[in-house]
Amino acid sequence: MISAGTSWGQEKQLIRACQVLFGEDHSINRQFLNRLQLKELRSAFRRKALATHPDRSWFNGKGNHPDTIGEFIAASQAYQELIGHIRKRGIPFRPLLNQNG
Repeated sequence: MISAGTSWGQEKQLIRACQVLFGEDHSINRQFLNRLQLKELRSAFRRKALATHPDRSWFNGKGNHPDTIGEFIAASQAYQELIGHIRKRGIPFRPLLNQNG
């Protein structure tokens, strides 16, 4: 749930982060944020990362286009912000990548 200490500005920032990962066409509101699950978030991030990662965009014929790099950075930042939101809700968190190799 959105905590009582979350300001309107912080909530808007979380909604914007969801729009970056899930797309503008999703109906994203407080209820969406409260129900967002780690599995859904990871899936959305992976899709966005595959579409915008600079190494992958080279194979898509876009090279290291600045727009693609910017989109990838925005997706990474949105993911980190939403992970923080999920942690505050008390949902157990396991890193996306194995840190030990």
